Amino acid sequence: MDSHLGFAFPPEVASLSLRNVHVYDDAAYGAVANYRLSSADSLIVSVYVYPTPTFEDGSFQSLDSHSQDELRGLLKYYEGAKQVEWPFTGDGPDDTSVDFRQAALQIDDEERGTFYSLLRIVDYGDVRIKIRISYPPTHQSAALHIENFLRAYPRRRAE
Repeated sequence: MDSHLGFAFPPEVASLSLRNVHVYDDAAYGAVANYRLSSADSLIVSVYVYPTPTFEDGSFQSLDSHSQDELRGLLKYYEGAKQVEWPFTGDGPDDTSVDFRQAALQIDDEERGTFYSLLRIVDYGDVRIKIRISYPPTHQSAALHIENFLRAYPRRRAE
């Protein structure tokens, strides 16, 4: 099983299977694992594990500031994207000692058509997990698969 910074990337999480793991050359970017129902399915879940962003003085960027930066980056990248309500009732991670922020976007893309992009950032102190979920609104079982995935991941950090 692949892992990074103490977090596992299991071969399966709920009904989704691990497709690939990439560890970035720059340690600040950490690693990303991509999950799908099948190789052709349009529901894509990417899990990024990376050191919490820090300032020059070594202090950590707050979760609120970091989450806003990530959201602004998505809004800039996907011109015309609009923020929408988080579409699922999914609670946070099973570890109630961690904090998280989440946002949802509707994106109209010339190549991909309309799709949703969900963003959840989970704070583990010196490590953060960013979960990006993309799927078209026509995906019939997206809600079930996403809620099950979010309930099952992230795994608690190995101490």
